[in-house]
Amino acid sequence: MKMWFDPVEALNIFCQSIMVWLLAYWKTILIILIICALAFVKVRNYFASYPQRQGLSNTQNNEPGCRKSSATISRDDISLLLIGKVGVGKSATGNTILRKRVFKARSASTSLPNSIQLGYSEVQGRGIKVVDTSAITDAVMNREGAINLMIDTVNQAMEMNPDGYHAILLVVRFDCRFTKEDIKILNLLKEVCGDDFLRKYCILLMTCGDMYDLEHAETGCGIFEDCSDAQKGYLNVLFKECNKRFVLFDNITKDEVKLSDQHNRLINLVDALSAGGLRYSGKQFQMSKKQRDRLLKESKKLHDVFIEIGLIFRQLNQVQLEDPIKQIRQLEDMIDRIEALRASIINDDIGTGALNSVIRNVENVKTNVTDQLTSAHRAIEMRQSQEKQKQENERLRVEREAIQRALDEEKRKNSISGSP
Repeated sequence: MKMWFDPVEALNIFCQSIMVWLLAYWKTILIILIICALAFVKVRNYFASYPQRQGLSNTQNNEPGCRKSSATISRDDISLLLIGKVGVGKSATGNTILRKRVFKARSASTSLPNSIQLGYSEVQGRGIKVVDTSAITDAVMNREGAINLMIDTVNQAMEMNPDGYHAILLVVRFDCRFTKEDIKILNLLKEVCGDDFLRKYCILLMTCGDMYDLEHAETGCGIFEDCSDAQKGYLNVLFKECNKRFVLFDNITKDEVKLSDQHNRLINLVDALSAGGLRYSGKQFQMSKKQRDRLLKESKKLHDVFIEIGLIFRQLNQVQLEDPIKQIRQLEDMIDRIEALRASIINDDIGTGALNSVIRNVENVKTNVTDQLTSAHRAIEMRQSQEKQKQENERLRVEREAIQRALDEEKRKNSISGSP
């Protein structure tokens, strides 16, 4: 007896129908799968970062200007990174931005390398995350140590906020003049973080706004932003490098109107800067890795070269006390060492030009040694000339004495023959 329903045939028909449907709608199915995958990643990241946000929210107090933060973060949240030297007021600035005391101020003697602090608050309805770095350099470090400290500091900041920062706040003091060391540090920062670091991602934030208020009372100048064109020196250079993105902060004032005003000025700059969708993140930092490797290579080579140059100069000072004949052999050996050093630097440079300054330093040392070698040769030539002159004078003296003796003898003979 034949069955009215054949399961095998039904399964075959079902599979064929599924295949036809998949072939007809495969693009739509692929899009749906991609959307589901992105949604899954977003939800996972949200719950993964929930404890940190909740912890920051729980620590928030009811200080003026702040509201208690909820667990969720709005899409208008912003992330800011504070960088600058010790003593410029980074921590105080972070507290002013967050409108509560989160960061502890650190002096030059107590600041620890790579000590990074994070704070979060909700101000005027917007969530703000601020990361306060340690000093970006240390005056007692050599160039290589300063570069490594700066790289480690920025690396930690990127790890603390992988999504990147809407703005980097370069904090300086309004009431201090820029020294040559300050300018070197800022140039080094650009080399470490990328040539477009200041131009694309930085806002210049000047502390000690209370000092400007005192000057304003005496000079009658208006708000700082309107008087910025009158600023001179390297501060004006920084204005231009940051595309005129700057704001003056008073971290001492208790005036709510003034606090809100400077806060709004900063947030407006941040919004304008991030309007293009750019953030400074680990990706941008990685793009300048080749430049950092060149810097480290150059600084390490500089360190080794300066040690060798120091030894050569020490030997040069000792050689100058030696007899010129002995000097020549030692100076020629020193020139051979310098040539070998120069050749090794050129070999390490591989035609990049990164070590040109090092090569010039070595060539200057060679010039000094060559000058000393020339002086030694001249001293020998002068000594030989003096010796020849001495011998010639001795020969003339002997000849004169011989002639004089002959004349004396002739006179003596004449006197004898003429006597009665």
